[in-house]
Amino acid sequence: MAVKETISKAQEVEAELIENHHIETIRLHKKIAEKDDDLKRTVEKFEEILEAQLAKKTTVVNDSKRKEQELKEQIHVLEDQLKKYEKKMYITSVGTPYRGKGTVLNTDNFFWLKFMKYALI
Repeated sequence: MAVKETISKAQEVEAELIENHHIETIRLHKKIAEKDDDLKRTVEKFEEILEAQLAKKTTVVNDSKRKEQELKEQIHVLEDQLKKYEKKMYITSVGTPYRGKGTVLNTDNFFWLKFMKYALI
């Protein structure tokens, strides 16, 4: 009888160990699933933050490019206006502008021409 009792007791201990192992395995699987969910949420938040930062930077870059293009266009308009003005502007010996070619310019007129050129820039 002692052998049967020992075998029975050993089987009870084995069943208890298997049940405890099964319970611990389920608990660990739940813990892993929770950690995995936490990790997924963290990754999603990180991706949202990155996407928001990328959208901001893209907006800043696009705004800068648009502003640069506007400034380039303004520069071209001003350069064209200056060229047109310079073509129309001729200085006579007394410093009055007129349209014409072959004007004889003295040093006073050169000063006036340089002044006008830099005053328009």
